[in-house]
Amino acid sequence: MADPTCSVDGCERPHDSLGFCNPHYQRFKRTGTAGDARIEPRRPGAICSVPDCARKHYAKGYCQMHWLRWHKYGDATAVFVGHWKGDDVGYSGVHERLNRYRGHAQEHQCAHCGGPAVDWAYDHADPNEKVGVRHGHELAYSTDPDHYIPLCRLCHSLYDDNIPAPGGTARTT
Repeated sequence: MADPTCSVDGCERPHDSLGFCNPHYQRFKRTGTAGDARIEPRRPGAICSVPDCARKHYAKGYCQMHWLRWHKYGDATAVFVGHWKGDDVGYSGVHERLNRYRGHAQEHQCAHCGGPAVDWAYDHADPNEKVGVRHGHELAYSTDPDHYIPLCRLCHSLYDDNIPAPGGTARTT
C-alpha cells in the first residue's frame, strides 16, 4: 500500500498531519487554511530584497526585520517607532536604536584596538547630550546613533574611566 499523499488538490507530497503534507499543515496552523498546492520554495543563500540590506532571506523576499516591518506597517522600509519616541528616548531606547540603525556592536571591530567589539560607547561629543539614570548611576548619552563607537570591553572601560561623569565631577573607579 502506498503512503497517503496530502489532501490538497494537486499536491503530491506525503501526508504528515491532519491529511496535509508538512508545508500545507504549517500554512493551515498559521492561517487557518491550507491554500492551494503551490508552496513557495525556500531560497538557500538568498538575501533581503531591500537595497543595502545583506541579511538572509526570511519571507516574501525580505529578511526577518524587513518582513516584520512589512507585516506590521505595510512598508518594509518603515522605521520602527516603538520605544524611540523621537529625541525623547531613554538610555535603553538609544541602544535599541543603535542596534537597529548600525547593527550590534559585536558585528564591528573595536575602534581603539581593532579587536572584536562588545559594546557601543558614547563619544561624548554631542552638543545636545542627555543624562539618564541606569542601575542607580547617572549616565550621559546621545539620541544620535552617529555619536557612538564600537569598543571591546577593556577599551570601553578605559575610555569611560577617562570621561568626566555627568555634571563635571570626576568618576570613581
